[in-house]
Amino acid sequence: MAKIRPAKILFLISIFTLILTSCERKSCNSVVCPLGQICLNGNCICPNGYEGTDCQTLSADKYVGNYIVYESCPGSTTGNPFGQYNTYIGYDPSYPNQLIIYNLFNQGSAYASIYTDGSNQGNTLIVKTQNLGSITVYGDGNYDPSTRRITMTFDYTFNFNNYQCIHTFYKQ
Repeated sequence: MAKIRPAKILFLISIFTLILTSCERKSCNSVVCPLGQICLNGNCICPNGYEGTDCQTLSADKYVGNYIVYESCPGSTTGNPFGQYNTYIGYDPSYPNQLIIYNLFNQGSAYASIYTDGSNQGNTLIVKTQNLGSITVYGDGNYDPSTRRITMTFDYTFNFNNYQCIHTFYKQ
């Protein structure tokens, strides 16, 4: 059996690394992205809060409106504390990647950040830890463009109990 010398192994690794890195560079060499966008694997990626092929569509616009929200707390021994409630989602034009969810849990307003994915769709929402009166909440979820429905998983504390519940927002 032939013995492979360390120099040959190092040479092969160097060639393989050179091929991989040159492919990655080539994919963005001829791509000029508009201001505020970056090139990743040959595609221009929109900043968070914008979407579409030209990144001119404000993601927040598809979220704005009135919703009926249904809560489901699988595996909870204390039930669904909020069951069903109404909410309104809006945004401040000064912060295009941030939504305001009014009357969340029938308690107060919470802020959700919109994240744009690699296919330039702003369908991911993240609610960082916030206090809404007697509730501490955080969570994440997604917008389904085909149903215009938002599904969020919230972790929250209410009346000294911890919950992990799914809130489904149905646009009215």
